Amino acid sequence: MPMSVEENKAVVMRWNEEILEEGKLEAFDEVLHRDYTNHSGAESSWAPFIQGIEQAKDHFGERFQRPSRWKVSVEDIIGEGDKVVIRGVYLQEGKPVGNLIAFYRLSEGKIIDDWFCMRQLED
Repeated sequence: MPMSVEENKAVVMRWNEEILEEGKLEAFDEVLHRDYTNHSGAESSWAPFIQGIEQAKDHFGERFQRPSRWKVSVEDIIGEGDKVVIRGVYLQEGKPVGNLIAFYRLSEGKIIDDWFCMRQLED
């Protein structure tokens, strides 16, 4: 049975809160689909092309080894069918560092596709 829009939004919020903010690697298998793909395609350390849950675990696991306190302040979350979009602000140590939009597609109750775009704010 397909997930409701509200259930899909909850999965996306869990991704942002438990994994990206808190670094809970044990939540990966519950939130990301085994065929997860990050389509951002940027050649940068913060948004590389990622194919598969194992590559995602490697990328984010390495990132969580570095000391960095940041948070995604979700300003808007919109869902329809199997898709969820968030608009927000990245905060590092409480200071805004970037505006972001992320578009997610879910399958089997997990994030399978992720398109991410961030504009860094000037100092």
